[in-house]
Amino acid sequence: MLNEKELPFLAEKGHIVSLVGGGGKTTLLYAMAAHCARKGWRVLVMTTTHIRQPAACYAPDDAALTALWQAGHYAVIGTPAENGKLTLPPQQLLRRMAQADAVFIEADGAKHHPCKLPAAHDRIRSYRPCSCTFFLFKMRQHARYALLTQKLLYLYALLA
Repeated sequence: MLNEKELPFLAEKGHIVSLVGGGGKTTLLYAMAAHCARKGWRVLVMTTTHIRQPAACYAPDDAALTALWQAGHYAVIGTPAENGKLTLPPQQLLRRMAQADAVFIEADGAKHHPCKLPAAHDRIRSYRPCSCTFFLFKMRQHARYALLTQKLLYLYALLA
């Protein structure tokens, strides 16, 4: 169960939350989406990189998205890519962000490494203007503290 005191944006509608880093982003992304959907919220989940296409809650078009919301589920949007993955959603589905009560974005991955220091070309930079209200940094527990410090300082400078 997620704690709304630790993650206060889960208690308020209207947030766009981007997750970056390594070690459990997708799991946390879906847990937050399910938490908010259980409260009756319209929730969108998407990526700016690649995520595996889920077996459930995938909305390939507007009709599927509407049906998922009406059934009380979150909706995962994205463009099908190779190897069963999704990439950035098509524009007509991106417009639905304005109707969502919460949006959760897997914004940058570490490709199964414990941590990754974002480079200038990483897509997290391009999503700063999207009105994200929170950026969550996720990192595998066994990564070194020095890497965490470097990444947080870099993200702070990048997003400030």
